[in-house]
Amino acid sequence: MPEIQEARDFYSKASNEDKYFKRGEFGELLLYHMLHEYFGAQSLISKIYFRDSGGLPAHGFDAVHLNMDTRKLWLGEAKLYKDGSRAISALAKDLTEHFNTNFFDSEFTIITNRYQDEHEETPDFLKKLISPNTKTLDKLVDINIALLAGFSSDVIANVPDDVSEEYIKNRLNNELILEAEKLKKKLDSDKSSHPWEKRLNVYLLLFPVKDKQEFVRKLHEKLKGAQMWMTNLQLKCNK
Repeated sequence: MPEIQEARDFYSKASNEDKYFKRGEFGELLLYHMLHEYFGAQSLISKIYFRDSGGLPAHGFDAVHLNMDTRKLWLGEAKLYKDGSRAISALAKDLTEHFNTNFFDSEFTIITNRYQDEHEETPDFLKKLISPNTKTLDKLVDINIALLAGFSSDVIANVPDDVSEEYIKNRLNNELILEAEKLKKKLDSDKSSHPWEKRLNVYLLLFPVKDKQEFVRKLHEKLKGAQMWMTNLQLKCNK
């Protein structure tokens, strides 16, 4: 497909690679998908709303979702790193920087205003939960925190091409569990000093891939290819 080849040429330039590979939108999309598909939580606020101006990274939570059935608000952070341990460290840092009274007051004012802009009515439970007047520690009772870490995994990288069902059951699953337990242990250690540690209901979501850089590159190629295809289609329609 010509558009895909153009995209590959585009990302072969170091300047473009540096510009796009360090951005976190794909991690946010993965987090969105997992919250929606596996936890039944619908997006409450678009991350785009938090963007300052054209092209600049957004500040604030990477995801703000709501499960109406359980009446739980999901706040999420996502990281895609080559090294899983570094991804966990970055997520722990987000916990410190984002889960404190000052940040909560600021973000929940934005969330409240945005939700009210888009909805004529707000359920009473949600109105109380997102209200800036509700104490932070009272909010935490009804908040789940999703931390997504995508990373290059040696376990996945070492899977043979001719993988068998027996290999998956007897070796791969065990190695992935050990890898996950190691990262979970690191997160527990990193967040142990958080003043709200006992009140934070954290869900660690791990997304191991064979090669993070190649994974992101392929996603960007598909995205850029689709954009180029749409541009070419529009040009043809305008002729």
